[in-house]
Amino acid sequence: MKRIRVCVVGYGNVGQEAVECIKHAPDMDLAGVVEILDVDDPKVPVVKHVDCLEDVDVAILAIPS
Repeated sequence: MKRIRVCVVGYGNVGQEAVECIKHAPDMDLAGVVEILDVDDPKVPVVKHVDCLEDVDVAILAIPS
């Protein structure tokens, strides 16, 4: 079975929980997090634009409405 590569857009409270859920999902891999603010988390690849990530299948929007 192919694993789904997921990126999370936004890294606030909801985005951080989404990352944790993806890490524990048996059929998903975290492609990275897209965040315009400076985030320093060595456990998560953070980029400024989704084009900087490879092979993203799904994006979860975790930004304020």
